[in-house]
Amino acid sequence: MSVISKISNSYLLKKNPLIAKNIPDTQVLTLRSLHKMLGRYRMLYIKPNNSCQGKGIVRIERHRQNRVILMSSDHGNTLTAPLHAQKIFDHIQEFRMDRPYLIQQGIHSLTKNHNLFDLRVHLIRQKWTWKIVGIAGRVASEHLIVTNYNHGVEYKPIRKLLKNDLDYLPPKAKKTVEKIRALSLQAAHTISRAYPKWNEFGIDIGIDRDGHIWIYEVNIHPSIKIFQIFKPDISKRIRKIRCVFSKK
Repeated sequence: MSVISKISNSYLLKKNPLIAKNIPDTQVLTLRSLHKMLGRYRMLYIKPNNSCQGKGIVRIERHRQNRVILMSSDHGNTLTAPLHAQKIFDHIQEFRMDRPYLIQQGIHSLTKNHNLFDLRVHLIRQKWTWKIVGIAGRVASEHLIVTNYNHGVEYKPIRKLLKNDLDYLPPKAKKTVEKIRALSLQAAHTISRAYPKWNEFGIDIGIDRDGHIWIYEVNIHPSIKIFQIFKPDISKRIRKIRCVFSKK
């Protein structure tokens, strides 16, 4: 598997005892894995194993005892289905793209207004040292199941998000940022040991209702659009460093 494989990256991250508990349960999508995961979690995400920019994703969420709701990221289409692995698997085929898929434990990373959010941590390696150049939040509007879309997503500085959207007091916000930084650096070191040629990562992170931090995935071609909105100095710095990389 390659560095763009979310499955292989998940396996690598799970081997690091310092971050293993921060990695959602992630498996190759099969009828068997779907059946098993439906029994473990109330929410699941089905998504392409390689880069997808939020496309082709399906969320499965328990609706009632014996029913689930499936929602597509591409069209916002929803349908209700019986809690039956084979029937759900058949429905998934209507939404998915023609590529390998994974199934991942869903994390309730929600603001106080119940909007989905996540954090993007941008890291760059200079002189073999990983550095965090920016952390920002993405808050989705209520109809979205992903934060990758151009419309309906609000970008925010992390401390503003923690204060205004999660009601974190300054001491808790500071501790949370420190933890996010430490986990992100561990993740970057872990992946780069297996794939040493990569010098830039974008790590997607969620925070659940209990304040537990989750590392969703590591991106090797991270967008800097999120920083262009409110931190142009960071995006300018990243572009300069990328120019140096391209000349080597």
